[in-house]
Amino acid sequence: MGVLSVTCREAQALISAAVDGELDDATMREFLKAIEKCDHCRAEYEAELQTKRLLREKLKRFKAPQSLVDAITRQTIGRGNPSTTQFSALTAQQNTAEQPSKNIESWKRAFLEAIYINPNANSKAHPIFAVALGICVLAMLIFASFVREQRHVFDAPSYLEASAKSNIFDATVRLFFEAKSPDIQTKDANVIANHIEKVFGVPPVIPIVRPFQPNSVRVAALGSADVGEVRFVHEKDPKTIVAIYIAREHDILKNATINAEVERYISENGRNFYSKTCPSGNQVVIWKWGEMIYSATTNNPELNLISSISNPHWVN
Repeated sequence: MGVLSVTCREAQALISAAVDGELDDATMREFLKAIEKCDHCRAEYEAELQTKRLLREKLKRFKAPQSLVDAITRQTIGRGNPSTTQFSALTAQQNTAEQPSKNIESWKRAFLEAIYINPNANSKAHPIFAVALGICVLAMLIFASFVREQRHVFDAPSYLEASAKSNIFDATVRLFFEAKSPDIQTKDANVIANHIEKVFGVPPVIPIVRPFQPNSVRVAALGSADVGEVRFVHEKDPKTIVAIYIAREHDILKNATINAEVERYISENGRNFYSKTCPSGNQVVIWKWGEMIYSATTNNPELNLISSISNPHWVN
């Protein structure tokens, strides 16, 4: 068998095997001859030898704990075995890390291993923990968005009020005592009807209240429903007021309750007025014309509202 001749390229490819003692005697001799002729090849070989010598010294002085081995195993599943250099680098890093106390509780150990890839050092978070944390944060953001859309969930007064639904009689008295500034002050029933029509899209019937005359109109709010408020003043005593509230039937029923029997009664005939005295002492009357429900109240407890209110379209 002839003598082998090793080129520089071949010598560089054989450096790792030479350092590990994997070359046969003949190849090793030719390898050494080749690197003697090339300063670059010889420098690489000597550096590799020095590196391996240092690593061996490190490995002799330190035994990697089982937790480090487990962490490396988890990191390298599906990636192949780590190289000697990678393992040694991790070992050197571990050698300088603070060792955990031997008496650490088992539950704490399990908790740290669930959070960190390497619980013995300042390691990055475990991927599974990071994903779980991300899902929790996303869920919180979705929940916060939901709460913003459903503000009444944490708005106790309005939520309880919406749940309980004030009856139409109490709601009428509450609106009456608000006494906010009117949108328009006018005695013209047509102007009042036009203003309310802009809100509901349907021209309402403006009642006649004797001996009162219209004075103002405004759009009020009963829960989420728009309500047209028309205030009448007594022709001889301006301090005596009658307020009439007009709203679509389905809007009223969403925001205030009406006894089923009372609702049937006022729906049978436009002349069926239902009167009730509230705990506040205010008289309230409700009735229905077309698709609108009307309610009225006054600050004069002696006034008979039913006999005072009529429809302008009635002949008698």
